[in-house]
Amino acid sequence: MSWKLDVEVIVNGKPVQTKAIPADGSIQKLEFDVELKQSSWVALRVLPSCHTNPVFVEIDNKPIRASRKSADWCAKAVDVCWNSKVGRIREKGKEEIDAEGHAVTPGFIDGHTHMDAQIFWDPLGTSSCYHGITSVVMGNCGFTLAPCASKDKHLVVRNLQRAEDISPEAMEAGIKWNWTTYPEFLETIEKLPKGINYASYVGHSAIRTFVMGERAFTETANEADLNAMAHQVRDAIRAGAVGLTTSRSPSHETPDGRPVASRTAAWEEVRRLVNTMGELGAGIFETAGEGVDRHAGDPGVREYHDRLRDLAVESGRPITFGGFSRRQSPGTWRKYLDLLDETADAGGRMFAQVHTRALSALLSFKTQTPFDRLPVWKDI
Repeated sequence: MSWKLDVEVIVNGKPVQTKAIPADGSIQKLEFDVELKQSSWVALRVLPSCHTNPVFVEIDNKPIRASRKSADWCAKAVDVCWNSKVGRIREKGKEEIDAEGHAVTPGFIDGHTHMDAQIFWDPLGTSSCYHGITSVVMGNCGFTLAPCASKDKHLVVRNLQRAEDISPEAMEAGIKWNWTTYPEFLETIEKLPKGINYASYVGHSAIRTFVMGERAFTETANEADLNAMAHQVRDAIRAGAVGLTTSRSPSHETPDGRPVASRTAAWEEVRRLVNTMGELGAGIFETAGEGVDRHAGDPGVREYHDRLRDLAVESGRPITFGGFSRRQSPGTWRKYLDLLDETADAGGRMFAQVHTRALSALLSFKTQTPFDRLPVWKDI
């Protein structure tokens, strides 16, 4: 008598098909024909203790919206698998470390950094690595070093000069500029020694200045400009960029007091580029917001949130931004959390990145200060 095992296809936590195979240790060819009408996760299961990792299937760029029942099923499946191993796992390990008073965690991911220049002279990624961070995402707020030819590097260096307070002289000394396109930049990064993991966006400001030159700081893009920028986004995503970033924040200026290039862009330009990622079915969109949340009751908040929600839905791409609480606009942060739920209900994906403590900065007369905006201070 030969034993048989039932192999089940699980879709969003529910078994939808079952086939029996001989339990004789031989390799079996198994095929299922399952129709998926919505985005779903799919896995195979052999009770009680075998379960494959899920395969995520997106349909019409819609997010997977599994039910609470599906989540409960996953939690119970973990219990079933664990219980099947009881008695087979030693109570003590071969080597044990006393972690009393310490936090035992996996490595942390810092989702918002500007290490695009620092990576060239700091292989350890300090000070992120000091805090248990093992992976960082750079290129936020539209500030990247590519695409950009060496002769035009002053157009993108000025962004990091202001954002990270790194002098042009330091970047000139520390960076060997041997790329023009974004794929060439990633090839350069790949060859550098690195103590932590790096992922990189492609920046809107860099793309804009690459295509438009100095016009990027003063003009609205024409159709030829938009086509050229969309081409750069495609090349970057296909090469390995994790997404596109931009800034519309009034805080982001060049050292000479002009808005960074992305702030000159019309919203339709942003839509065009994000929807380019939508056509590829890849990439995250990160944005530094428009500043409409800095004063309580600003009517621009609702209009801005409508645009973000609609962009997430129409492009099918996830959108992320920093979530802040401001003393001069108490409670506005709740509107951003409501926006996340509103976007999910509409079929889009949106995520806020928040801090666990208040922001702090180290300032001196050699850096930016809160007084820089005052006319009398500028004269000094």
